[in-house]
Amino acid sequence: MKLAIIGRGTAGSVSAAYLKSHLSNVDIDLYYSRDIGTIGVGEGGGPRLTGFLESISVDQNEFEEKTYATRKWGILFENWGTRANQTIHHFHPARERYSYHFDASQLHELILDKQRVNIIEGNVAAINRANSNTGRPSITFDGRVIFYDYIIDASGFVHKQQQDADPVASRPLSGNSLLLANRAYLVQTTSRGLTPFQYTVSNHTYESLTLSKALRHGWMFVIPLKHRVSYGYIHNDSLSDMDSVVEELHQEIKRIDPAHSIIATRTLNFKSFTSSQFLDCGVFSIGNRAAFAEPLEATAIEFILRECAEISQLLSRDSIYSNCNKESEQELFNTRLNHEMQRIALFIGWHYSNGSIYTSEFWSRSKEHYRLLRTNLISAEIVSEFDNWLASLSYTQKCPENPFFGWSFNSFEEVSYAIT
Repeated sequence: MKLAIIGRGTAGSVSAAYLKSHLSNVDIDLYYSRDIGTIGVGEGGGPRLTGFLESISVDQNEFEEKTYATRKWGILFENWGTRANQTIHHFHPARERYSYHFDASQLHELILDKQRVNIIEGNVAAINRANSNTGRPSITFDGRVIFYDYIIDASGFVHKQQQDADPVASRPLSGNSLLLANRAYLVQTTSRGLTPFQYTVSNHTYESLTLSKALRHGWMFVIPLKHRVSYGYIHNDSLSDMDSVVEELHQEIKRIDPAHSIIATRTLNFKSFTSSQFLDCGVFSIGNRAAFAEPLEATAIEFILRECAEISQLLSRDSIYSNCNKESEQELFNTRLNHEMQRIALFIGWHYSNGSIYTSEFWSRSKEHYRLLRTNLISAEIVSEFDNWLASLSYTQKCPENPFFGWSFNSFEEVSYAIT
């Protein structure tokens, strides 16, 4: 089987390494252009990340050294809900399992170095879906049309000019954003040396956590690496002015680390969405090309790995796809991943359902948006599944059999504490 992957950012690199290690008899050509930068999806992972690294034989010590990683024992929520509080959403078993904070820009070379992938530099002029004449998808590259069995488009967000030129490139589930936040103000500072940020919560000391703290106009994250610290203020651009966001975040940074030195700042606009076409006529869309949720709960790389697992199942003709023709396999694939992204959006949206200790417009609108999410933007099937998990928190109803994306009872219980 011959695959092409377009893009060498996190989604492209992870999918190449994953599929090369999980599929037999597959040749992969990975195309990338130095002219196209990468966003550097999230700098925090979840349970799937550590399993992936083990599966491609990346040594833990090498990973921590080359990506400046710190161990992430969970997410510390502060001031969510109606009272000032601190609650940790752990990886379970708590204080035994961990993931990582890492420098995403250093991840790509490390994981591709472990696999036999053909890396080709240059601009791909077009991705051509399979049709009745060709039977297979193809790319236009260096003046030639090159056919593949499948193509994975990991080239990032669809921009307006691309959408105008190719309306099927990204078909969102809804014209509405799945989540209210749509902008991040990002700051990188020097680190405190090799000592990560420590937190003591409920008499337990953690060497490193992701901090997710509610602020007046949204919430901030703090991600400590060995060589720098990443801060972000997640908010909605129509509900607060940029000067207020910048001022509040820098006040928080100064409080956390009075001796900090700023390396870089930038603003990133985004929209939370899910495509209805994760697979379209032989072309898979992955990463930000296919779907995006805001940074809360660090689901970006986790969802990429979930997509890779589903692609692997389809290409290896796992049991759920074994009796499918091309049309039915595409429909099943798209439904399964669409539902997974809806689960992510609903779980994240739930965090906002009780607001925060602040009474600002952002938090008022966030509670309203959660109700909209449940009634208008998420399918009734997924909402019912979610409500069954909420009902299990009363201990009067049995937990559902399958996790909600990757979250089960412990996660629901801890987030419930954090937001109430």
